[in-house]
Amino acid sequence: MKKSKGARFGIWLLKVLVSYTVFILLGLLISLIPAGNLGISEEMFYNLRMFFMLFGPVYLTLIVKIILIFIQTAQGKNSNTAETGRGAIFAVTALLLLANLSNTQTASDLAAGMVEGDGFKTLEHSKRYFLKGNHFG
Repeated sequence: MKKSKGARFGIWLLKVLVSYTVFILLGLLISLIPAGNLGISEEMFYNLRMFFMLFGPVYLTLIVKIILIFIQTAQGKNSNTAETGRGAIFAVTALLLLANLSNTQTASDLAAGMVEGDGFKTLEHSKRYFLKGNHFG
């Protein structure tokens, strides 16, 4: 029998709570290590710990989902769940990696960087201002 949507949401919420609990406890254990032993400042160590505790479950979930999709594809099993979730997972992963690689602090920084990048690309391919576009490449 299929479970109701409320029961599935409850199970999903329980998994999220357990995942965050594990990562927060690991972050608290990491806090026992002095930052000086790692060769980084206290502020950087605190930021890394917070990043690990907040985004660790998100990245772990994405990595596991992607690996499971590759395994299902390699085995030849084409389930609707993998096909439906694949696009969303890759889109979220691409946005997270783009934000991480472009060193953005907020969503507005990411948007501004994307707009500037598109503008530079337009200048580079422009027939009228092609010389200006080459300065940015």
